[in-house]
Amino acid sequence: WNIQPLSQILMLWGHSHLFEGGLKGKIQYYQRMIKNFVINTKRVSSYDLSENNLNLFYKLIDNLHPPTIISYSGNIFKLAKYMDENNLTFKFGKIKNVIVTSEPIYRKDINIIKKIFAHNVINEYGMAETGVIGYSKNSTQNVKIFWGNFILTKNDANNLYLSTTSDRVFPLINYDTEDRVRTQFVKDSSILSLREILGKSR
Repeated sequence: WNIQPLSQILMLWGHSHLFEGGLKGKIQYYQRMIKNFVINTKRVSSYDLSENNLNLFYKLIDNLHPPTIISYSGNIFKLAKYMDENNLTFKFGKIKNVIVTSEPIYRKDINIIKKIFAHNVINEYGMAETGVIGYSKNSTQNVKIFWGNFILTKNDANNLYLSTTSDRVFPLINYDTEDRVRTQFVKDSSILSLREILGKSR
């Protein structure tokens, strides 16, 4: 995807709720600000998706024109839909990359994000319990698994199960991800890449 270390990134994110209260919380906040500056990343809270805020996000992106945006899947889709409905475009043309995370991304969502933002829509697949499990390669839905850290299998209903092999994350054995998938490459029942994440099984 040609994303280089320290290239500019805009994160439509959040996580302010993770900071503690009082002086310690302020210290954590400024530590985060310094780290963001060092890695050339700007974070903007996207919890409020009111029409007024969507317009502010559009103007911010239009002014910054970052090569890469990272966002929750649902949030960037809602912003893309807002721009499409209001015939808004970026004055400098499309962004290079949009990395979507935290939620399943569906074909219709991908299409509108590509139309409005970038040809490269990259799926960061993971869970709060494990961190990142895999990333898109060549196309959005083709997710390559970090097979050195995870063993993924599925049942006959295409429900995905996960076991961790690294001491960097909490140990999980045959953990039900509650995701339904189509597989791309499987070796001895171990899934090495996904063709598509279909959605939740529940």
